[in-house]
Amino acid sequence: VGQVLGIVPVEKGFFAIRLVRLIGLDGRVQGVRDLPGDGVFRFNQVPPGPYSLEVLIDGEVAINRMIEIPAGGDPLRLELQR
Repeated sequence: VGQVLGIVPVEKGFFAIRLVRLIGLDGRVQGVRDLPGDGVFRFNQVPPGPYSLEVLIDGEVAINRMIEIPAGGDPLRLELQR
């Protein structure tokens, strides 16, 4: 479970494509999730270990971080840099 903080709300009548992508060290995509307005996302059945996590907003990489997923760890919180 994670949350991206600092997401700008989409104005009425518009939409934004927001995705979170989890990539293993071997370069294979382990999962892709839609990122709703509250920024909360979840990847199920992911083994503990190191990963690259990308947040894409309208096709642009907004966050690209190396993360470590611990067994039974706390939720991950990421903040968009504006």
